[in-house]
Amino acid sequence: MTKKKSEKNSNKTPAKAAKEKLILFEAVQQHPEENFVIVGALSKAGLLQQYRTEEAEYGIEDLTPSITMDELNKIVKDFLGA
Repeated sequence: MTKKKSEKNSNKTPAKAAKEKLILFEAVQQHPEENFVIVGALSKAGLLQQYRTEEAEYGIEDLTPSITMDELNKIVKDFLGA
């Protein structure tokens, strides 16, 4: 019975991480898809300017997390038609 409980707890960790807001630049770097595909998806979604701004300011200024990995995955899937 303890095994099942620990398995359930271990399954919750990735879901929580997917819903955690990240800086767009970091989310793109962590995404498994090629960067040129993601940049195309961001352009179509109207987020390319935000990505370029965060890319230039990353490490210099404090940026506000703005997107979850789930949201980025949805943008990429819509772009690829999957």
